[in-house]
Amino acid sequence: AYGYVSGNPLSWTDWLGLEGTVWTGNVTKLGGSYGIGASIYKYELESTNPYTGHLIKVEVIATHAEAGVGTYVSGSNSEVVFKDDNLIPEPSVFEGTSMVAGISWSVVGGATFGANQLGEARQDMSLSFATGWDASVTVGLGTSRLLSTEYIQQYQCVAP
Repeated sequence: AYGYVSGNPLSWTDWLGLEGTVWTGNVTKLGGSYGIGASIYKYELESTNPYTGHLIKVEVIATHAEAGVGTYVSGSNSEVVFKDDNLIPEPSVFEGTSMVAGISWSVVGGATFGANQLGEARQDMSLSFATGWDASVTVGLGTSRLLSTEYIQQYQCVAP
């Protein structure tokens, strides 16, 4: 229920239905660099189709060439929220160019601040809790690819 506000009607409202689709989940990042390097991000995201009642779960992989400063090898996991302009969830929005920019600090627990773009979906600048080992400032450009999609029926929609 409340799929149009990511299951959280107290924090998210979209009275006019103009927000588009909201995807929530987490990202696991592994990277290595010495000024210039590479990273791989695995996203596990979900959204609810307010018209059919389906919970849609996706896995997305993004690979990047990165430039930055900080730890030579890092890994972290944090929560993310993505938005796109579709009125119903469409997993293919995650296919395409991927861009990342962020600042991370985590020694077992910490925080990450940044923004991401996966195809047509975007994560606005946000601050979230992170776990793992990471102390870096990075920007990256690469590609994102949809690995899997799962549709789960949550509730029965009844026409008025």
